[in-house]
Amino acid sequence: MVIFKSVAGKNLFAGRLVCPCFIPPPAAQNAMTINATELPEGSESSNLFANFKERIEGLPHDEKTETELLSEMETLVMLGDLPGVNQWLSTERGRAFARKEGHPGETLLMTAILHNQTACALELIPHSDLGVRDGAHRTPLMRAAIRQNADLVEALAGRKEALPEACDSDSHTALHLSIVTGALGAKETDESTRIIARLATACDPDAKDHFGRTALMLVARQGPDWPRALVALLPHSDPGLRDHDKNDALKLAIKAGASVEIIRLLAPVSRLLSRNLDDQTALMTAVNKNNTQLTEALLPFVAGAVTELNNRPSRSDDLPRWTLKEVLTEALNAAWLEERSENADAVVAFAWRRGLSIGDMQQMLDDGGTGNMPQIQAIMESEEIHAELFPQKPPAEHGGMSHNAENESTAGARRPPRAL
Repeated sequence: MVIFKSVAGKNLFAGRLVCPCFIPPPAAQNAMTINATELPEGSESSNLFANFKERIEGLPHDEKTETELLSEMETLVMLGDLPGVNQWLSTERGRAFARKEGHPGETLLMTAILHNQTACALELIPHSDLGVRDGAHRTPLMRAAIRQNADLVEALAGRKEALPEACDSDSHTALHLSIVTGALGAKETDESTRIIARLATACDPDAKDHFGRTALMLVARQGPDWPRALVALLPHSDPGLRDHDKNDALKLAIKAGASVEIIRLLAPVSRLLSRNLDDQTALMTAVNKNNTQLTEALLPFVAGAVTELNNRPSRSDDLPRWTLKEVLTEALNAAWLEERSENADAVVAFAWRRGLSIGDMQQMLDDGGTGNMPQIQAIMESEEIHAELFPQKPPAEHGGMSHNAENESTAGARRPPRAL
């Protein structure tokens, strides 16, 4: 048997909101609430449900009735009433409503996603227009990404009609939106990682938003908080792409204070000697950020990039040729301008380990404008600091001379390179 009662001017039939035109007989009132699927075949209530389809299809097709019916279905969807939604979808008219728009772009599927009614949304997908756009030019897939609903993203991402490579009015793809909205929770979750990994293969991972940023750049901007998402995106992305400020993912990660692990993931696949609009390389960005750990992590990759650039045949699109001494001198200059003494120490220590001579290093200090920095001068002049900072330097190379004496007698000489 079935309960019938009025709710906010609507008629509740078998626990479902239905059109006011559909009035069940008195026998259906004051009884137990049960689902249509539980009704014994041949009973009075099952006959009522059997007549449901006939009654709905028999209602007039005027605008007022259509609006009321659509409103009833929207209410079922918002409440997450799956049996009620299925009851409607069993009718031809109900399936037609699944493609109607109450407001521009607002279909029943959009409503289900907005209210996070996953079960109802999954039932509506086969009957809905998956390429419909709302006022922000967003598709159901984009809405599912915004809601961080991995099940709906999975169900929609593989469908061509869901337009996985489409962009909204801000040039965001579903992949962009999953990162932007997921980042509101600060830390990545299993759900957000699963969504990003799925959309990385469905969307264009190198599509750029209105700031010229790709999905990889957006994840990099999260700093140390999204390492799994970065790992999921890297195989599908071009890390050499740059935004409107000429920053690539590596520079954005450094600016956001990324972990050393993230820098070590990005550095081998990035163009380390490219410059942004502030004329800064990745190494200069790390120095200016006053992050000694990132500076030290970058230095070996920068040295490798210099070697690779200078060893390959010249090309018209090449960056200018630089020596390692010139690159390190520029980093020292950046450290001096920003008063980043610890970063300057790290650069000088790296230069020493790479085999630059005392004469080269003194020239670096002079050219880098750091001659007045006490910390750097101490490195060049103090035997004790040398012994503490660079214990790997063999005593025989000092020859019992002070560093000033060695500088005078061996200026310009170069020691054999040492492994880091």
